[in-house]
Amino acid sequence: MKSVCLVPLLIGLAAAASLPSYIKPCKRGAKLNQCAVVNGNAAIPSFVKGDAKLKIATLEPVHIKELSIKENSAKSVALNLTFIDMKIKNLSTGKLVDSNIDLNKRHIEFTVNVPKVVFDSQYTINGRILVLPIRGNGPCHIELDTVKLLYVLDYKMNKVKGVDHAVITNTDLGFEAKKMKVKLDNLFNGDKALGDNMNIVLNDNWEELLSQLGPPIAKAIALAVKPIVDKIVSQVPFDQIFPK
Repeated sequence: MKSVCLVPLLIGLAAAASLPSYIKPCKRGAKLNQCAVVNGNAAIPSFVKGDAKLKIATLEPVHIKELSIKENSAKSVALNLTFIDMKIKNLSTGKLVDSNIDLNKRHIEFTVNVPKVVFDSQYTINGRILVLPIRGNGPCHIELDTVKLLYVLDYKMNKVKGVDHAVITNTDLGFEAKKMKVKLDNLFNGDKALGDNMNIVLNDNWEELLSQLGPPIAKAIALAVKPIVDKIVSQVPFDQIFPK
């Protein structure tokens, strides 16, 4: 739940160019992380709407065309699950609460709290939960409450016409949630009684379900937004990204 976590970084990257007033730069030094938190939170509401000048599409919602999760037979929840045309909403409501920018190690971390993250998608599913078989396809709706996102980015330096630019080498996203709610429509070929009962089972076992769904969803979000960062860092000199 890798999108709003990128906003503070993008703000720093974009600040080097003469860009909209809502983007404020943060200088290197002892107050770099403090500045990133303050300026990041101020810019998030405007930035997630997208910016034609920066060639950045809207981040609300984040769109993932397809995401497949394969069965893990060793777990009590073992699913072959595919999401199609997934939309991830409400990341724009996130609040940046911590920043760790280590320019020496070329490593950046941001922690963002989001009250509620919503997923809407089409799905196909086949597998089991506990000892119960599950199958179906149709619309699904997932809500995560009180979400904590940790976005991690590593980079290297590359000279372009004698000027240093950052090149992203790794991105990762982890997240925790206090609660997950799931609604899968059209389970068991539309059998309402079976479908309602299975949705109850899914929600009763949400923690185990989230442990299987969470990592691939987070990875997909990270991959979806990485091109946004790449596009900016390839154009903006590093010394303008983090002024001395």
